[in-house]
Amino acid sequence: MTTPRQLKRMALAMGQFIDEYERKSRRGLDPNDRWYDRKLESTIKKLDPLLLSTLMTDDLQTDTLDVRIRNATPADSDAIADIYLASRRTHVAFAPLAHPDYDVRLWIATVLLPAGGARVAVAHGRVLGFCATSIETPAPGGAAQAWIDHLYLDPDVVGQGIGSALLAAALRDLPRPVRLYTFAQNTGARRFYERHDFVAIEFGDGSGNEEGCPDVLYELGC
Repeated sequence: MTTPRQLKRMALAMGQFIDEYERKSRRGLDPNDRWYDRKLESTIKKLDPLLLSTLMTDDLQTDTLDVRIRNATPADSDAIADIYLASRRTHVAFAPLAHPDYDVRLWIATVLLPAGGARVAVAHGRVLGFCATSIETPAPGGAAQAWIDHLYLDPDVVGQGIGSALLAAALRDLPRPVRLYTFAQNTGARRFYERHDFVAIEFGDGSGNEEGCPDVLYELGC
């Protein structure tokens, strides 16, 4: 029997694949040339046709499928800070924060959110993750540079497609190329971004970040 949690993951994975298929088509490329999830394909073929139709139309009535992306508001500040701190300690423990929790919360409330460009993933009133973006003002004669500044999830919901949904929402509004930094040791994040066509273009020794940990600059081209 397929559990609600499994259904959620399948629905999100299918949605991600369809979104990538359509995005590749817009680029003028053959979507069938991209990497295809054979395991997902096999699972889909074994589904009852009625259940498959329900997943494709997003009509499954269960608490696990009501995730939506919206712009962040000042009221999200505490939830975003909780997620940021928990995610850093769970997944980036090798790079301890350079600032105390209070300063982080103050920075989120007074700098990150007022700057705009932040989105949250929400399910039944609970913030599950956030993504913050920015666009650097170009120098005269130059081009604007778009950035994914932060993308963090509640550690309890990692691996359920929510990060992909946040990233897709952000990319729809950003000019190319889009760049981001992640720590070299954060292999999970690196695999995630590489699955979404980001390419490593520069490796740093850590002298450019507060934590002093080697980092990688990624870019998503046109």
